Amino acid sequence: MTVKAYSILFQKAKDGSPVKDLLTDFSMGCVAFPFKLSGDVKELPMDDYPDEDGEDVFIPEILTVKAYDLDVDFSYKGADAENGVRVFIDYLLGHDGTGASLKVYNPYIKMGRSKIYITGFSEPEFNRENDEEIANFTISFRVTDPRTRVVPSYDGNNNIIGLTTT
Repeated sequence: MTVKAYSILFQKAKDGSPVKDLLTDFSMGCVAFPFKLSGDVKELPMDDYPDEDGEDVFIPEILTVKAYDLDVDFSYKGADAENGVRVFIDYLLGHDGTGASLKVYNPYIKMGRSKIYITGFSEPEFNRENDEEIANFTISFRVTDPRTRVVPSYDGNNNIIGLTTT
């Protein structure tokens, strides 16, 4: 089985922020961005009386879900791996001046989420292939809104101009 890296689209939540393509803007690919269809259900308030069978649970009309964490493997390939990784991490941390809250869309599986932020990253493993430098690393994210969907919005020429929540 061959694993192929693909692109992910990022847009900061700050108004007017551009959509960034992982491949074209950062020279990186992603093996998987494992969004969940929904997070796990939050624990329900309950009492477990020792002198009664079962549990006394409050079950609301609509169950709510928990935020969740995910780890994503990235690979940079280009002329300067250390700088390439640093630029991407700085973007995620908000050092570019556009904030740290992200909308992320995976065009491969056509799924996206909003209100995501970076929680950590591994030290890159650096290699060289021919004249190009390669860096493989993992970034941890927190998905704080596990239900709101993110989809791309297009202009009249079918170019992606933003990531919209639905």
